[in-house]
Amino acid sequence: MERQERMMRNLVRTSAIGALMLAAGYVSSANAADAVVYEPVVAMPADMYNWTGLYVGAQAGYGWGDADYTTNAGGGSSGSFDIDGAFAGLNLGYNIQHGSWVFGVEGDVSWSGIDGAGIAFDTDDISAEIKWMGSLRGRLGYAFDNVMPYVTAGVAAADTEISISGQMNASDSNMHVGWTAGIGVEVGLSRNISTSLEYRYTDLGSKDYAFASNVVATGSGELHTVGAALKWRFGQ
Repeated sequence: MERQERMMRNLVRTSAIGALMLAAGYVSSANAADAVVYEPVVAMPADMYNWTGLYVGAQAGYGWGDADYTTNAGGGSSGSFDIDGAFAGLNLGYNIQHGSWVFGVEGDVSWSGIDGAGIAFDTDDISAEIKWMGSLRGRLGYAFDNVMPYVTAGVAAADTEISISGQMNASDSNMHVGWTAGIGVEVGLSRNISTSLEYRYTDLGSKDYAFASNVVATGSGELHTVGAALKWRFGQ
């Protein structure tokens, strides 16, 4: 009888311990399940502005700067005078967007009314006129949705004519090739249309101008421009 009671007590004790272990396991599993955190997948909004693609546009603006010259006539002389005027033309470019960064290349060509005049050889008038100018540049921008500030730099060219009048009447034209760099901001007005405002500094380099068999002038210049553009974006 005593043996049977002892066996019953052991059976009850074993059953109680098993129940407690089972309950502890359930609670532990529940806590582990509660500890799992599922991060939501954040997708780019469907209406986020897309800068990737080809575009073409029109531009216009104003430029100003200095024209410098050195000549071998009259024992040699040098001087500088101001140039300024408006310009207008076309641009073509392509952008690739990676996250918020926008990488692009842009080319432009413009008719130019930038000109100015000074005094050469103490008696003659000297004038310079940029007939047209263009550039091929890289662009790097950072997009805040449809607003993109950017920097730009590349190669610049300008077709320039220098004329002398007075005791000597002569003119010569040359293609200047230099470099240009600037900053700007572009704003998307719609999926296909954007507008930009840009400042650039351009170093036109130097070229020799022949006014007579023994009269040569070296002309160089620097230019500041501020321009606005309206662009049409394809495939948006």
